[in-house]
This record gives sequence, C-alpha cells and structure tokens, in this order.
Amino acid sequence: MRPAQPITVDAALPPPETGGEGAVASGYVALIGCPNVGKSSLLNQILKEKVSIVSATPQTTRTKVIGIRHLPATADTPGAQIIFLDTPGLHRPLGHRLNHRMVQTAKSALQEADLVLFVVDATRKPPPPGASRHDGEEAILELLSSVRRPVFLLLNKIDLINKGRLLPVIDAYRRRHPFELFLPISAKTGDGIEPLLHALVRRLPDRVAYYPATQSSDQPMLFLAAELIREKVLHHTRQEVPHAVAVVIEEYAEPPADRPRAATRIRARVIVERESQKAILIGKGGQMLKTIGTEARQELEPLAGRSVFLSLWVSVKEAWRQDEQFLTEVGY
Repeated sequence: MRPAQPITVDAALPPPETGGEGAVASGYVALIGCPNVGKSSLLNQILKEKVSIVSATPQTTRTKVIGIRHLPATADTPGAQIIFLDTPGLHRPLGHRLNHRMVQTAKSALQEADLVLFVVDATRKPPPPGASRHDGEEAILELLSSVRRPVFLLLNKIDLINKGRLLPVIDAYRRRHPFELFLPISAKTGDGIEPLLHALVRRLPDRVAYYPATQSSDQPMLFLAAELIREKVLHHTRQEVPHAVAVVIEEYAEPPADRPRAATRIRARVIVERESQKAILIGKGGQMLKTIGTEARQELEPLAGRSVFLSLWVSVKEAWRQDEQFLTEVGY
C-alpha cells in the first residue's frame, strides 16, 4: 500500500547531455497560450495518448505536464526526442494563490525550454496594438518580447473556420512579434501535426536522449489518477464547482505478485470549499459521485493494466486555494 503523500513534479528540468554518441534531435518545447486554446488537446494529439486532462472549463491544467514524443530515424531525417511542457493557461492571476502559482508555472517553462509554441485560437481576433494588458494574449506577446528563444505561432482550431480567414490573422500576429514559423493546426483532427514535428526536429539541437524510448510522460500514476478524477468532476458539475475542486490520493495499493489478476485499489478524496459544492458533487442518492467514479475508473484501468477498485469521498476545506501549505502538498 502507498500511503497518502504529496504529489510532486520536478520544478527544474535536468538538461540532456549535449552531443556524443547516439545523439538525436532533442530538447524541451513549451506550450503556452491563454486558457482554453487547446494546449492539452494538442499535446494528447501529438503523443497519440492522453497524458493531460481536457475540459471546456478554463484553467483546467494547473501544473506543468511533461509529454515525450519519440520519432524514429528515417532515410530523410534523424531520430528525435521532443519533450513537451504543457502549462497552465496564462491569465491575469486575480484573487487566489493557486492562480498565482499557475501563472508562475507557465512563465518558468519559458525559461526552461529550447523552443516555445505559442498556441492561439484561430477563431478569435488577435489583440490590436495597444490593447490592455488585461487581455491575455496581449500580456503573452509582451512576455515573449523578452524571451530569447525561437517561438512558433500555432493557430489552432482551423477545423472550425474557413481557411481563407487565416491570412489576415497571421498578418496581424506577424506585426506583433518575429515568430520563426506560423503554422495552422487542429488539435482535434491532427491537421498540421506532422509539419510541426518536422519543423521541431530541424530546429532542436543534437543531444543524447534524456528519456528512454518507451516513456511518454514523467507523471506518476498517483498524479494521473488524481487528474482523471478531477477531469470527470469538471465534465459533470456546473460552474461554481470546477475551480474549487482538488483531488488527493489517500491510498494506492497494487496487488501482490502472487495475485496478478487482483485489482489495484485507489482511495481518493475530492476536496471542495463549501458544503453546497459537496452536495452537488455527491448528487441525489450519491448518483453524481458514482458517475464520476465509474468514468474515472474506466480510464484508469488501461493505464494500470488491470482492473481498478476506485473509492471516492468528498470533504470540505474552506479557502484551500489560498492555503500555501496545502497547495504545496497537492502538487500545485
């Protein structure tokens, strides 16, 4: 049994060893952008598996999530290992300490990365010159002016617009920053992903691969379990609940070697800030919590490689988003 424990993600990324035998195109690539532009969906599409949760709720991603795409060598290109850093959406950090931590996480990724991907929603108009810094994209453009790394602009959600509308949008962004590449993409359909990967391989330095070829993320199973449970909460609860929810894994027990068909047992606590939110999460006769648990278990079982027994309960911790010690304990 694994007792309750803080879920931690390394704040600093160790640099891969440069050059040498077995070097491939390799490096860290930060995904930045406003909330809800599709960064996490893009990462999952690139990796062809789910490592970052997604929802229609802004600010779903709260921590830095690492995803690793391995590309085999071909007759035309060398092998590559691209280490993506999915970050919280950059926004004006009003109120809660959690918001301030999320924004700082996104900013720190800019300093760690070899290259930056600025993801924007192609269905929205870019901010005009002189826009208020309260506009998220305007604040990001100002931030990028001090970044001494190559920046690609990715225009996401092109499946939702007429392609002829892209040229004026690209031209508007071209006047705001010397982007090295402008690339229309769709995180939903995968359109533009292969050209993006080829461009990254050409731009990243040759290094000895840092991660083994079988690894697609560095997130521990406890982190993934907590995030998948939170994702189901986001999908099923109304507006007042999602931002006030945290999930703590209290118990994670894998079966012994002599019982390979036994279930992995996970006990998780879903934390909210008010009794009214607790009532919503539990639902009439416990039905809401049962639905959340069932859907989370169905996604956890393929990751665990066996059946999962998932137990959830809900507790109230007032103003947890302002509690620095608690934020550290849960990995924010």
